[in-house]
Amino acid sequence: MLETSKNLIKSVMKEGWARSGCPNDQFWTKMEEWIHKVLLPETMSQFIGHIDEIIHIDPKLTEQQILELVAMHMIQSLNARYGSVRIYDPDTEQMLSFGSYPPGEEAREANIALEGSIAGRVIKSGNPFIVPNILKESLYNDKTIIERKGVNSMMAIPFEIPRFFPRERNTAGVIQVYFPENDRTFSPLEIQMAETMSRRFGFTIARKKIMSMHRVNEKKEAIVRKIFLKPGGWEGVKMKDVFNRLIPELADIINLQSCALFSVTEDHENVFLEAGYPDSASYHGIGKSFPVKNEPAFELVLGRKKYTDESPYELVTPSYVLVIDPGNSTIISNNLKKLASDRNINSILYVPLNIEEEITHFMTFDAIDQRKGYDPDEIEIFLFLGRELMKAQRMERLDDILHDFKNPAIATAGFARRVNQLLEKEYKLETDSKIKRYLNVLMEEANRLQEMALSISHTGKEQRVRSTRKLSRNSSGAI
Repeated sequence: MLETSKNLIKSVMKEGWARSGCPNDQFWTKMEEWIHKVLLPETMSQFIGHIDEIIHIDPKLTEQQILELVAMHMIQSLNARYGSVRIYDPDTEQMLSFGSYPPGEEAREANIALEGSIAGRVIKSGNPFIVPNILKESLYNDKTIIERKGVNSMMAIPFEIPRFFPRERNTAGVIQVYFPENDRTFSPLEIQMAETMSRRFGFTIARKKIMSMHRVNEKKEAIVRKIFLKPGGWEGVKMKDVFNRLIPELADIINLQSCALFSVTEDHENVFLEAGYPDSASYHGIGKSFPVKNEPAFELVLGRKKYTDESPYELVTPSYVLVIDPGNSTIISNNLKKLASDRNINSILYVPLNIEEEITHFMTFDAIDQRKGYDPDEIEIFLFLGRELMKAQRMERLDDILHDFKNPAIATAGFARRVNQLLEKEYKLETDSKIKRYLNVLMEEANRLQEMALSISHTGKEQRVRSTRKLSRNSSGAI
């Protein structure tokens, strides 16, 4: 710090205006001391304070909200009037509007071309672009901002959100900071401050991603624990119980009125309601079949129909279909609209579940809130939930099969032992007789079946089989 103040004094002494004043050595000593003790600490304190404000932005906010707050802090620290944010979309090669401060700028173009624009020049070069006079700058096309916002000069500062996973790519963007002065001179310090603040934005996004990953992992662990680690006594996995245990885990994501799991026939002509919440006949008729063609939303989810309309009442993405306003949406039937009105359902989310490339199931989430969209981590949780429910469904069916297999296996082993006892008692079979040998094989295999049934069913649970009743009922063919 002391070396910095000495260098500043040397720079000042070289200025013509400083030499003309003929200050003495004592003046320069006092000036150096003042710079060292007052100017530099205050400047550093203010700068660090602005950086800290960016670093400590709440990572729970959306990326757009975080960017708008970054623009706000840059504007306040630089005494600017207005700021806007644009993100580069490599698919369309355009700069997309991503917020502003103060917010609510409706006249700003939603997207501008990469070529022939200031934002595009900044993205390509990776360097700031300074515009002392907007009116004279040929790359700035929309001159109406001079009248709309009362600004005449600007600086465009690049930023980058680094990728978090190998499959991702870095996100590039530009923060444009506007000033009221015309033919403004921008100091190197102002530009360096703006660049440093924009770079610190990446730290906040990294915190956000880490927290999102932690939240997603917690939800996944809770889902697995609720489904598979607490199956409820010796009853096995029951879908109705699973739904009742899982819904509270989604309370902080979506305020649910109901949700359901549907399976899809191979020809995609019908869907079956496999499970639902709440467990009530008035809400869900488990096992019922519904034609896909009767619900346009079903056709969109299954990819049988393309969404060509642009409507504020629904949102169709590759990951999900969201009915934002059931009363006005065109992609749900009148019956479903009436159902939504009667049950206070204000938005409906459809999440397709696929095995490899084929959609075999989908889930619906009926929310009390009118949701405008969902974050990627929320959709990831819903997808994970759906896939785990598909596993639970298969486990439930397997459990039913095992139950049907277990009782005959136990009964067969018991009958084999009883037949052996009767023959030993009444007929005194020779040890080497064929009947005795066959009977021994029968008992061994029957016992093995019984052990297998118990081991893959509910080990340790004592099972009682009424052999007498079964024997009397099947006496004609059992022995």
